[in-house]
Amino acid sequence: MTLWNADWLRRIRDVLFERDVSRKIFEHTRNLVVATLVLAAGLEAIEHDPRDIGPLAFRSTGYVVAVLGAGLVLLNLADGIHRLSKSGLPRLWQTLLIAAYVVLFWRVTHLILLFR
Repeated sequence: MTLWNADWLRRIRDVLFERDVSRKIFEHTRNLVVATLVLAAGLEAIEHDPRDIGPLAFRSTGYVVAVLGAGLVLLNLADGIHRLSKSGLPRLWQTLLIAAYVVLFWRVTHLILLFR
């Protein structure tokens, strides 16, 4: 008996495409990238204060944008945790997926800040 027999492939196809899991994965990835970009823009504005923009300083606006980006990341993570809790996956898999999300967020943030 092989690991990748026809039954396993049907199950994977069913989970990914019939239950729209692949679409949800891409939505969460897109949301993660957008939230990370917002957070990185705020951090960049905090780090570099080239000028004042009217009544608000560039740096204080950066703090607002960074907090908004962090809130979006946390909201996306909370949505993922909620969906995982309803998925019926074992707790170990849920924990590993959440840890992977946090590591991915951290690395994407670093990459975006490096490309400024």
